[in-house]
Amino acid sequence: MEEFQVIGEVSSMNFKEFSEFARAQQLHQVQDDAFGIYDIFPYRLSYNRQTASGTANAQGFTVWLLLDSKPDDALVKELRAVVHPFKVSVSQSAESGIRLSFPKKWANGETFDNVLSKTTDLLRNHGLSSASQCPICGTQNCDILLNWKGFYRPAHQSCVQSTLSTGVETARNKIQNGSYLTGILGALVGSFLGAIPSFLSIWFGNQIVAFLFALIPLGAYFGYKLAHGKMNRLVTVITIVASFVQLFVLEQMLFYFNVVVVTGLHPSIFDTITKYFQHYTVSDIVESVGMEVLFLLLGIWISWQMITKTGYSEVSSLQTTAATIQPYYNGSTAAQNTTAAAVPTSTTISTPHSCAEETYMKPEKDPWEN
Repeated sequence: MEEFQVIGEVSSMNFKEFSEFARAQQLHQVQDDAFGIYDIFPYRLSYNRQTASGTANAQGFTVWLLLDSKPDDALVKELRAVVHPFKVSVSQSAESGIRLSFPKKWANGETFDNVLSKTTDLLRNHGLSSASQCPICGTQNCDILLNWKGFYRPAHQSCVQSTLSTGVETARNKIQNGSYLTGILGALVGSFLGAIPSFLSIWFGNQIVAFLFALIPLGAYFGYKLAHGKMNRLVTVITIVASFVQLFVLEQMLFYFNVVVVTGLHPSIFDTITKYFQHYTVSDIVESVGMEVLFLLLGIWISWQMITKTGYSEVSSLQTTAATIQPYYNGSTAAQNTTAAAVPTSTTISTPHSCAEETYMKPEKDPWEN
C-alpha cells in the first residue's frame, strides 16, 4: 500500500482563530462562514463547531465549491489522491458541488493554501470552472456573489433583491396574520398522524422505537404551520404542548385496543378513559408512560432545530443571506486572481458567540429596504 507523507503544520482551530484566519485571508465573514475567491473559484469556508457526538472534523473547517458541471468519478478520485497527504477529505455535494473537509488538526493556513492551489489547478486542467449562472433566473452576466443554498455563487442583484423582499414580506405576514385556533387544531391533527408509526411499533412490534417519537413534535409543528397558525415564538410552545397531549392520546389508544382484544367489546372511548384511571394508580401510570415520556423528550430534542423555526427565524435567515452579498466583477481576472473578494464597507456588530468579536461585511442597506 502506498504511504502518504503528511504535509503541513498540525494545529487546532477554535472559532476565534477561525475569525482571525478569515481576516488574514481578507475573507468576507458572516457568522460561521467566510467567503472569498481563489483563482476563478468563489468559495464558502465554513467553521465546523464541536458537536455533542464529537465528529471527526469538529472544530476544523470545510470549503464548498460550486462548479459549472458535475465532476466525474475519476476526477473526484484523482482529487482525493492529491489532497490525501494533507488529511483533507473530498466529497461531492448537491448539484455540481465539491466539499473539502479539513479536520481539526489540519485546519491551518499552510494546508488551506496548498489544498486549494492543487484543487483549482486540477479542476482547471480538466476544463472545469465555477458556476456562472444566476440561481434564480438561470442566465449569466451576474453582478453579485452571495451564499445561496450553501454555495457562494454569482447572481443578479435584481433577482436576489426581488426574492429576498418577497421572502421577508411572506415571513412577516406569517408572524402578523394567521390564527392560533386553526394552528392548534392543525398541531393536534399533525401530532396524531406523527404518533401513528409509534402506535404501530408498540402494538404490533411490542417495542418502543426512539426515533419514531421525533415524528410527533414534527407532525405537530407542520400541522400548525399548514393550518396557518401564527408563526411567532408561541409555535414552539404549542408544538411541545400538542406533543404531550398526543402522548396521552397514544396511551389511551393502546389501552382501548387492549380492552377490545381482552373483552371482545367495543366500549366508548370515554368509558375506557374512565376505566383507565380507575384501574391504574399514579405509580402505575408513571411506570407505564415513563419510557414514552423519555422518548418524547428525546424526540423533541432531535427535532428542536426544526420546531423552533418561526417567522422571525425566516427573516433572520434572509438577513444573513443579504449580509453575504458582495460585488462580482463578472470574470475580471484582475479582480478574481486572489483569495479575497472585493467587499463593501465593514461594520462590527455583536454576535451570539462569546469567544470572539467578529467583523461582518454587510451591504449599506438590506436589499428589501427602500
